[in-house]
Amino acid sequence: MHMLHNYFLMKPVYWIIPWIMQSFAYYFVLKKMGLRRWTAAVPFLAEREFSTVLFRRMWSFWRPFLITAIFVIGAYYLGPSEGAGHVYMLVAFIIYGFFLLRLYHRIAKSFGKPIWYTLLIWIFPLLFLAILGLGKSKYTPLEFRPEMDLGRFGNWIRRAVVFLASAAEIIAIVLVVGLITVRTLPPRMLANSLIKDNYEKTKDIVSDGKALSREDTMGITAADIEKLPASRERFFPDHSNDKSVVVMEYIIGSNLENKAGMASSNILMMKDATKRGDALTFVLECGGSKRWFTDGVTESAYGRYEIKNGELKKTEALDNLATMEDPDHLAEFIKSTKEKYPADRYMLILWDHGGGVAFGYGVDDLNHRTDSEDFQGIRASEVADAIAKSGVKFDVVGFDACLMQDIEIASALEPYADFYLASEETEGGLGWYYTDAFGMLAEKPGTSSEDFGKA
Repeated sequence: MHMLHNYFLMKPVYWIIPWIMQSFAYYFVLKKMGLRRWTAAVPFLAEREFSTVLFRRMWSFWRPFLITAIFVIGAYYLGPSEGAGHVYMLVAFIIYGFFLLRLYHRIAKSFGKPIWYTLLIWIFPLLFLAILGLGKSKYTPLEFRPEMDLGRFGNWIRRAVVFLASAAEIIAIVLVVGLITVRTLPPRMLANSLIKDNYEKTKDIVSDGKALSREDTMGITAADIEKLPASRERFFPDHSNDKSVVVMEYIIGSNLENKAGMASSNILMMKDATKRGDALTFVLECGGSKRWFTDGVTESAYGRYEIKNGELKKTEALDNLATMEDPDHLAEFIKSTKEKYPADRYMLILWDHGGGVAFGYGVDDLNHRTDSEDFQGIRASEVADAIAKSGVKFDVVGFDACLMQDIEIASALEPYADFYLASEETEGGLGWYYTDAFGMLAEKPGTSSEDFGKA
């Protein structure tokens, strides 16, 4: 039912049948009332026409109509089937619905119908309005109580106060809805400005290589740790003579890119990093977002891209019915990249939302996985399984995402990576700073993983 509801919201063409039925009912009611019948072609025009004789002031129509229009415009800008856009549609439905309840009550009253007929119109408006228009009931204009005469000046003041209050109400609603809408989904011009501003502020940042020591975090216990025999680190591969690095960047844009181009901000940094040397190549899969703010990345689609020497180029278009929430899709990306881009060392970075062991990684805003109704994204265990299925052993596996630094995830990834880089806490939406750390790899591909991680 939810899918059907969303389909109708996104496909207004399917409104044509109820539109025709409503126009049919309105036509005969308008005819009996001696009003302009042609307005029945557009229900809103017919309701305005009814209001000219059924309400004392036309503001009774214009007020709910304008408020409804504001929310509907906002809903279709954001997408009427989800999030704030869905809320806007519900609010618009309620506001205009209350107006229609009043209107239908007055129509029934003007035809001399009892309250129970009004209730029937409320429940089955298309049917009982048509019966009213085609039946034998006769229309009698409603009589309104006379307003208190305040004199010429007093009446003018009253009208001015009503107008100003109404205008203030509409302006306030426009400002509030506009502010919420722009904050939820900034217009492209504003988002591009934010991306450019962030780039200018961060492009010259250089890592100082500092990291918290054991003494900083463990105090006197650090001395006991130092006495323990060395373990796994002595068996790590020596990368000092490596000549090439491929970073596989799996970017599920989601609302982070759609809202403010946060993935595109990081892609700018990746371009800058690859300008520092020939040793580094980023291989990206980008998708899961309706909008992209990087030239060359196809919107509302899935594709694979290469960044080399500061240039981005598309290497492969993918099936638009795919989903990046599918762990098999992730495994195929890793395997395919390894086959097409031979290198001395490989890193895998997963970019998007994260929720740790409990909620996993990644939310594809275009297509959700269909094999699990109660879960969106990729479970942490499925990330490890996907890497295992690809057959690739990584120097570093990283999550540019919130909350993905867990001992359970570290244990799951242990067979498939020498180092694991992620955040224990929430990250800023703009994620990592790529330029300096990955720029080190572009200049010196033999940089140790420890130094890279610190940067």
